[in-house]
Amino acid sequence: MVCWTWYPLRNADWLRAHPDRSPRAWATAQGVAILPLALLGYALLWGAMKLRGADFPMPLGPRPEFFIALMVAIGLFASWLGTLCWNQASQRLPTALVGQLIVFETLAALAYAFLLRGQMPRPLTLVGIGLLIGGVLWAYGSSRSRCCVPRTVTACSDALPSPAIPDRGRAMRQAMWKRANVLWALLAASSWAQAGETEDRRDILAVEAALCRAFEDADTKTLERHLDPGFTLVDSRGVVTDLAANLAEVASREPRYRVFRNQDQRIRLHGDAAIVTGVTHIEGDSQGQAFTADFRFTDTWIRYPDGWKLAASHASRLADAP
Repeated sequence: MVCWTWYPLRNADWLRAHPDRSPRAWATAQGVAILPLALLGYALLWGAMKLRGADFPMPLGPRPEFFIALMVAIGLFASWLGTLCWNQASQRLPTALVGQLIVFETLAALAYAFLLRGQMPRPLTLVGIGLLIGGVLWAYGSSRSRCCVPRTVTACSDALPSPAIPDRGRAMRQAMWKRANVLWALLAASSWAQAGETEDRRDILAVEAALCRAFEDADTKTLERHLDPGFTLVDSRGVVTDLAANLAEVASREPRYRVFRNQDQRIRLHGDAAIVTGVTHIEGDSQGQAFTADFRFTDTWIRYPDGWKLAASHASRLADAP
């Protein structure tokens, strides 16, 4: 927040102080200066992935041609062209208004994300988008009201009664405070709702992790605490089992799990219900034979007064890598 507040102000001040400098040349200079930092960050990421033993083929990924083309497109259109347009605006618009335009970076990121997912934003997200756009429009209106005063009013200001100007200024300040209070109230409500949703997601992921550890440790008490009494599992063979059957299987340690981990989890909240999708990676042994497998799962969760409980689960085995 501090950096994004400082940057548009400092950048606009510099460009106005140097009107002879081309915004295109300044955008190019910024890109050249940032390139070494980007390469350093990428090298650090590469080293971190090697330390973790990640199987992602660095440095160009599994499709080098696509990776290079994507990086060139992002660097040219998103970074250089975006900075060029930003510099042009910084020389032509008031600083207070230029700072508001950075909101559109957030809006563009949201648009790309929802297009990629193929879904519409939730009502809470739409409220946030509306607040962002509303703030920019109000800032634009305030900027026009301050800067675009007719010349005739200025020329005839001596003829106006002196109390009228402070009264008008006070009315404008009161209107701005009312707008700010409305924005803060909506933002507070939005933040409160978002915080509750974030907490639900965190709680569900924590219980998912606890269930994975319970399968590894044959901890039936943890399973019984977090599974709904009416829990059902549809396994990869299409067999349906209830809570009692699953607890008995875990207690028998047949199969025995050495590794039971979830990954790529996505959560969709629907009031007091939630759907979690992801992939479960397991390693263990059954009847003396070692096994390794990955399963695509769908979990259905229900919120109770004492927390979230898993009501149903379905798993489909993924094909083994060639």
